[in-house]
Amino acid sequence: MKDHQNNFDLLRLLAALQVVYMHAAEWLKLPVIQPPLSWAPNLFPGVAVFFVISGFLVTRSFLASKSGTAGYLVRRGLRIYPGLWVHFGVIFIMLAVAGALPLSRLASAAFWRWIAGAFVMGSDPWGNLFGGIIFDYSGFYRDFPSGVLWTITVELIFYLLVPIAFAGVIRKRNLVWLSIATLATVSLTLALLANRWAIESPNGIGGKLRSSPAALFWVFLVGATMSFYWKGIRKYVEGQAWKWLLAYVALSQLDYYLFHQQVLDFIKPTLLTAPRVVLLGIAVISFAYSWRRLASVLRGVDLSYGIYLYHMPFIATLYYANVSSHWWLWLLAYAVPTFVAAMSWHFVEKPCLSLKGKADELVVGLRQWNFGLPSKPAASSVNLDAPKQAEID
Repeated sequence: MKDHQNNFDLLRLLAALQVVYMHAAEWLKLPVIQPPLSWAPNLFPGVAVFFVISGFLVTRSFLASKSGTAGYLVRRGLRIYPGLWVHFGVIFIMLAVAGALPLSRLASAAFWRWIAGAFVMGSDPWGNLFGGIIFDYSGFYRDFPSGVLWTITVELIFYLLVPIAFAGVIRKRNLVWLSIATLATVSLTLALLANRWAIESPNGIGGKLRSSPAALFWVFLVGATMSFYWKGIRKYVEGQAWKWLLAYVALSQLDYYLFHQQVLDFIKPTLLTAPRVVLLGIAVISFAYSWRRLASVLRGVDLSYGIYLYHMPFIATLYYANVSSHWWLWLLAYAVPTFVAAMSWHFVEKPCLSLKGKADELVVGLRQWNFGLPSKPAASSVNLDAPKQAEID
């Protein structure tokens, strides 16, 4: 049971709260934490923490899959899509009430093309690509009221890249290290090039590329690499969070003194960004396996995804209503998304996650029905002490 106790739910929650803090402070012009305490939200960017944790747990899920890549993808879909689709539905209602979505457009082909693009790819830009701009932003809402969905698209692409990075033939030939090194090098190189191009031409390809899956996969690979080699490295990680946190903070201070980089801006990497992300990743996974009972207060409830999805529509609504600058908005900025996230968890996400086991059985059954042969568990070269709490990622 010790291996089933971890702090991943708590870490994801803290990451989501950090994202809320940054967006509420920026959009609503709210009073912020003053130095020296302001280093905390700057050193622990929620999105980077999400990517590292996802890399660790999703890779473990793939390697442990008893129903192969198909079952792995079904489980990933059950984690992401139900909550995302209900979230889109809530936004549609908001836009309809505000007059930005006339009901007559629900019968148009463009609307359903928009649905297809956004619902599959995870974000509104893909809906715009397939269906065009179907909303009227001349009224209350002057843009789609959720600017965080680009990361959902990035995450979905990561899910597809994992079977490529850790393919069975690569594991069989012991070439995982080469696969990881190649993909990380290509990804980080693209991130550096995109940053340079974006500086030269902010509205060009560089600006789009640096927030793309290709330029961010190296962050995901930090957690994925730790997951694959967990059996060999766990003794250096478990129960040693303070050591890794101190090492990360020390390197961050060095980056600040040498290059004036306090914020860990992984989207715009500089000389010490990659080493800082690596140390952050190790510290995060180490924290997950240190003081293991910390997350027990959550009782297995994971509100992080719901908070992440729903905080921006609420903040955007306050922004367009010109409600800002009041300290008490901090209470609303956290309370309202948390309440909606609780509803999402109990009535949408948790029931869908309970279908993961049945999804595995269905995939295995279909494979047996097609080929008449029993399916064998996927081979793995890692220690799969799969923590139950972590599997809901």
